[in-house]
Amino acid sequence: MAQGQAFQPVTTTNAVFGNSIAVTIAATNTTAALPFTINNGSSLRVYNSSSVAIAITTGISAATAVAVFPVNGTPAAGLVIAPGGVEVFTIPPNAAFVGVIGASASGSLAYFTQGEGL
Repeated sequence: MAQGQAFQPVTTTNAVFGNSIAVTIAATNTTAALPFTINNGSSLRVYNSSSVAIAITTGISAATAVAVFPVNGTPAAGLVIAPGGVEVFTIPPNAAFVGVIGASASGSLAYFTQGEGL
């Protein structure tokens, strides 16, 4: 099995990590634009700093980036991340927005960092 490279944040033209965003967690979907819109092979690192589970999704527009919690027997547009969890995954090439919903409103933040690798 091939090993993947470690996650590396993408830097801006002046070599700083200018690619992280914070999204407030609410009980309804909150949408935010990703820092970079050219995402061929990009990864997204997500840190859920809240005390509630969150569901996230990506979309090509704000209207399509609507996260929903899946329920038993019904798939939904939502990757669930536990409180305090950190996940890294590859995002679709045309993703320009992220949608976040909390199991309840917590007022805390979810942090998203774009980069490459696992």
